[in-house]
Amino acid sequence: NIDAAIIFSDILIVPKVMGLDFIMEAGKGPQCLTPLKTIEDLMMLKPVNGTEGSLISNYDAVFLTRMALDGEVPLIGFCGAPWTLMVYMVEGTGSANNALVKKWINANPEESKFLLAEITKVLVLHMANQVKSGAQLIQIFDSSADLLSPDDYFEFSLPFAYTVAKELKSQYPEIPVIFFPRGQYGALKEIITNHKYKVFDCVGLSHGVDIEETRQWAKETGKVLQGNLDPGVIMGKEEIIRAKTQAMVEDFGCHKHIANLGHGVWPNHEIDKLSLFVDTVRTH
Repeated sequence: NIDAAIIFSDILIVPKVMGLDFIMEAGKGPQCLTPLKTIEDLMMLKPVNGTEGSLISNYDAVFLTRMALDGEVPLIGFCGAPWTLMVYMVEGTGSANNALVKKWINANPEESKFLLAEITKVLVLHMANQVKSGAQLIQIFDSSADLLSPDDYFEFSLPFAYTVAKELKSQYPEIPVIFFPRGQYGALKEIITNHKYKVFDCVGLSHGVDIEETRQWAKETGKVLQGNLDPGVIMGKEEIIRAKTQAMVEDFGCHKHIANLGHGVWPNHEIDKLSLFVDTVRTH
């Protein structure tokens, strides 16, 4: 009994159809067996036209879920941002310092932008096909945004996420877009206040964000904000979950705010405590 449904197909089906080989390993998450190690490896990339099996199964899932929901709640489509996908494509998996992808953007910036542009093309197609299949809004999830300095973020991430949203809006102007630049505090004001980024109807906030400051920025552009309770709170006592959720609601107010966590649900979150979070938002 929540307010929306979302298709969390793994974001790595996109680099998979571009020619990289991924597996899901229990306890470790996604592992790329054929990461991009050199510039020459860019030749491994395959053209994508949307008829690939893993993409088709994703669109089938969107369609079937939309039908099953029967109009009760809206259905959100989902993708990883180009930069976040590039990190996986180069690193192969998560790493301590992400030195490999940092080397790419600093030693081979133009080739890095070529890769990001190729990922962007596939994502535009992928998101448009999700909308055709029944998704009613789209979330672009940049979970590796915090790896970059603000200057590098403006060069290697934001322009490409912006292009995904802009191209999608050109085809489906009525489709709202949520953009989540996880932990990228240096670029947050620009994303919220610059009218260029009006293609992002809603901006997701990590739990380290100052709510009052961000609300003031959003008033200038009419942005909806999403977030931002620390997921760790859901591990706590019921009275603490209730109190901190109430405080979040009071800080944001009830106008142009989507109550949510400051990142994702954890595997060890208890359903009853997540339900308490949702119920507290509604009652408060």
